Amino acid sequence: MRSFFRPLYDSMIPRSLESRPIEDQRQYLVLISLILISSFFLVTLGIITSLQGEIILSILDFFIAATFVGMGVFLGKTGRIKEVSTVIVSFLAIYFYYLFYYGGLERSTWVWYFSFPLWAIFILGKRHGSALTLLLLLVTVMTYIFVVTATHDAFYSTNMMIRFTLAYLCITFITYIMEDTRIATYKKLIASNNELHETIQELHQTKGLLHELATRDSLTGLYNYRHFTEILQLSLAHANRYNGPVALMLVEFDFSENYANHYGEASYGRIVQQIAELISTAVKNETDSLCHIATAQFALILSNARPERVDQVATAIREYIIATHYPHDRSPFKYVTVSIGAVNVPRGHDPVDSSKVLELAKQSLSRAVEKGRNSISNSLMVSPQQS
Repeated sequence: MRSFFRPLYDSMIPRSLESRPIEDQRQYLVLISLILISSFFLVTLGIITSLQGEIILSILDFFIAATFVGMGVFLGKTGRIKEVSTVIVSFLAIYFYYLFYYGGLERSTWVWYFSFPLWAIFILGKRHGSALTLLLLLVTVMTYIFVVTATHDAFYSTNMMIRFTLAYLCITFITYIMEDTRIATYKKLIASNNELHETIQELHQTKGLLHELATRDSLTGLYNYRHFTEILQLSLAHANRYNGPVALMLVEFDFSENYANHYGEASYGRIVQQIAELISTAVKNETDSLCHIATAQFALILSNARPERVDQVATAIREYIIATHYPHDRSPFKYVTVSIGAVNVPRGHDPVDSSKVLELAKQSLSRAVEKGRNSISNSLMVSPQQS
């Protein structure tokens, strides 16, 4: 039916339909289906009744079909679903009542009456639809008792009216139960979808928290060793792809074991946190990554960094920590110091494995320690063919 009336059907669908609640979309589709189906059969009945000589009834059929189509087009342009629904269902009620009073073709009115509870309740909802359905039945019965019978123009027998009334009430009750069940199911579905959405949100939050716990160091809040290896590998791959320099710097807390033994674990934890904050202060580039890879050791990955910038950052870190003069009685310097070892992978260097870069950085750090600590060693990685 929709494909047959596709142009007309499309004209009745407002552009904003998809953005409306699901219940409004359902009401739209039911109402448009009523308009198209009713219009088709009203035109068909109008043709049949005109051929059978019922000209007035035929004109009425055509008029109502045209009214329905006009209301559908109006609905598509304005989107005023409640007003159009009320008008169409009320118009349908008046039409059915007229058919009852007129008698219809061969007294067939009662056949069409039974469809009214379906349309009214499905379109207007169980409350308003049921009220209008029962009002139509009440007016029909009162008309039969006080008008048709009084004028001795009884088109329907009493037995027929009793059975008609009971059948009409039965269909109304069944339709009401169906709509009530549908609404209850719809509400449960919405509630379940909301719960599912909340569960998904909680899972995403939990996943993010687990990711943070898996990649962050609990003491300093910096990236841990596991995530450091991933960042280093990605940084090397990025530098190789875009032909840019990259450097790895290791910063080690001098005489850390002596500090822990003398001041205790709590003080040791606080000083490690303070060192982490000082290193973070010295790092100005947001693309650089600072990680806490061992109890007394930090790793700093500097992206797009030339050797001179690596020297500047290392010097800044060392001077920041010296300037604080944190006491360290078990150090020959009598205050907290760090040793720094760095390796530079220059622009245009051959692809290199992260483990190799880390090993060279450790060697550079060892040279800084061998100098007597509180010093910096910066080396340049050379390609095999250059050496």
